[in-house]
Amino acid sequence: MRAAEPPFVVRDMLGGITAPTLVITGAHDFICGPAWGRLRHEGIADSRLVLLEDSGHLGHIEQPGTFASAITEFTREATHAATR
Repeated sequence: MRAAEPPFVVRDMLGGITAPTLVITGAHDFICGPAWGRLRHEGIADSRLVLLEDSGHLGHIEQPGTFASAITEFTREATHAATR
């Protein structure tokens, strides 16, 4: 972004997301940490928030098993709900 351009903020549009949504954030992420993850989670109805306690920004590398399990479980549940 350039200083002359307005910031790109779309938080007010989060409520329009209706797809199953999984928000994963690392507890030690300095780029997009827990506060930002909670904002996303709170803005998207029926979303799920997973906090990776021992990760920073690279949860898929720092906690690959927990990261993959969160995605697998979320996908399984979303698929099951869609077929009801």
